[in-house]
Amino acid sequence: VKNNFWPALGFLSPALLVILATIVFPFGYALFLSFHKWNLKYRSTPFVGFKNYNRILGSDKFWEILGTTAVFCVLSVILIMIIGYLIALLLNEDFWGRGALRALLLVPWAIPEVVNGILWKWLLDPGFGILNRVLISIGMIGEYQSWLTSMPSAMICVVIAYVWTHVPLAALILLAGLQSISKDVKDASLVDGAGLFHRLFLITTPLVRPVLVVVLIFETIFALKVFDVI
Repeated sequence: VKNNFWPALGFLSPALLVILATIVFPFGYALFLSFHKWNLKYRSTPFVGFKNYNRILGSDKFWEILGTTAVFCVLSVILIMIIGYLIALLLNEDFWGRGALRALLLVPWAIPEVVNGILWKWLLDPGFGILNRVLISIGMIGEYQSWLTSMPSAMICVVIAYVWTHVPLAALILLAGLQSISKDVKDASLVDGAGLFHRLFLITTPLVRPVLVVVLIFETIFALKVFDVI
């Protein structure tokens, strides 16, 4: 093992340098900046210690924003996990047109986040948005609504717009996990007389739990740093 350490480190060094340049250094530099007072008008950057943190943590606006971010993250991740898992279960079955459905599933994910935000803003526009027209035509609302100007409708709309683009990725990753389950396990459960819900909750879901955890972590990270759609 000792003889293989340095050659292995040599092979890993390019990846380690990339991680150092893209993650460790930016994080360290951001941490350094947080302890200084920066003003673009002046060249001096005096050290202020924890004053920046005290000002942020003492602001009511910060806690309001943090709460809104937490609500958005929880709602988005829960919906992505549930809808993505259901779609993955559907695509894991053998039926006509499954390949075409998989291809169509990639369309929302392929749309850039900025374009997706503009698209949904157009759909929800209070003056000429399609959603208002449809709801008025079927009698659900009496007048045009401004969906993005007040809570909770604004939160619901943003969550839907975000979930629409991230469900495909979650579904495809979960589908890969489902397809890794041995066919012998499925056949054995059918021979033993296990019903649909027993197979789903006692066999399938436990076997893909590691994949579910990976998707959960990734989607949580994505939801916490989302900016384009909002």
